[in-house]
Amino acid sequence: MSVLPPEVIMQYGFGSYQGYMAENFVAQELRAAGDDMLYTWQGRTSEVEFLIETGAGVVPWEVKSGRVVHAKSLSVYEERYRPKRCYILSSKNGYCQGRRCYVPIYAAGVIRNLMEKQHQTETLFADP
Repeated sequence: MSVLPPEVIMQYGFGSYQGYMAENFVAQELRAAGDDMLYTWQGRTSEVEFLIETGAGVVPWEVKSGRVVHAKSLSVYEERYRPKRCYILSSKNGYCQGRRCYVPIYAAGVIRNLMEKQHQTETLFADP
C-alpha cells in the first residue's frame, strides 16, 4: 500500500483491496483510540467487522468501503442479538435512522470515543 500514489487512494482506485483498506483503517483508528483487543462476529454466511464493548453493552460496527450501505450481515446480527445501537461506517455523511447510525469512515476514532459519552447522554445523533 505504501507504494500507491495518493491519487489512487483519493479516487478509491484500489479495486478488490478497497474493503480490506477500509477495514484496516478502522482497525488502526480503534487501536489509536485505545482498543487493545478487536473482536468480530461471524455467522454461517455473515460477518460483522467489529464488536465494540461499551458501558451500554456490545455495539456492532459494519464497515463499507464505498457509498453503498446495504448491510445484510448486520441485519442478521441485529435479528439475533437486538443491540440498542449499530454503526455502519462508509463514505456517506453521518445520520441515524432507527437503531442504526451511519458514520463517515474517517470519523472512526472519534466516534469510538463519543460512544462512551453517548452511553452517558444518549444524544450522539438525533433521528431525522
